[in-house]
Order: sequence, then C-alpha cells, then structure tokens
Amino acid sequence: MYIDVRARGFSITPGLRGSIERRLAFALDRYAQRIARVRVVVGDLNGPKGGEDKFCRVEVRLRGARTVRATAVDGDAYAAIGAAAHRAGRAVARALARERTTMLELLWLARTLERSPSAA
Repeated sequence: MYIDVRARGFSITPGLRGSIERRLAFALDRYAQRIARVRVVVGDLNGPKGGEDKFCRVEVRLRGARTVRATAVDGDAYAAIGAAAHRAGRAVARALARERTTMLELLWLARTLERSPSAA
C-alpha cells in the first residue's frame, strides 16, 4: 500500500510521518489488497493563531477507480491524524461492503433470470 504524505503550513517530521504510516496501516491493512494508493494531507488551517486548526485529509483510491475521502480537524495534529485514519477505515469498509452487496444482488438477479422460463 503506497502512502503519499503532504503538508500544508508546516513541515512533516520523521516522527509525524511514522505516526501517519502506523495509524493508516492499522486502519487500512485489512483492505490493503483492494487499495491502489493513499494520499494524506496534514495542515494548519489558520497559521500561528492557535485553536482547533490542525487538519488531516485522507484520500484512499481503491482498485477499480473508486475514491474514499475522510477528514478530521483538531488542535493536535496527532489526534486529527488518528481520527481521519479511523474514519477512512470505516469509509473503506462501507464502500467495499456496498460493492460486495451490489455484486451479490446482480448474481442473484442473473440466476433468477436464467431459471425463469421465457415468455416469448
């Protein structure tokens, strides 16, 4: 799983990069075979003013061109990263469950049409 980490408004330290990679690996490792790439943007919304201004945006590109996005804002960059990674993991799980359900419904419909006698 390829993780692209970018920063807006400050530089990424090796510790912060390691934390991002660990959090995302924990949240997304189960779906690693279905993920093409992950892009993470961490930034500071309002500069040196303070407050809840650190954001983390996670974009997960699944194989098959579907994209899932998750965002979190917090006063602490590490907390924002953890929340965004958790949300991304849940969003990927929902997207893959929807895909699986749609596929099963299509298979069921095809079998049903196969069995029914043609009216023509």
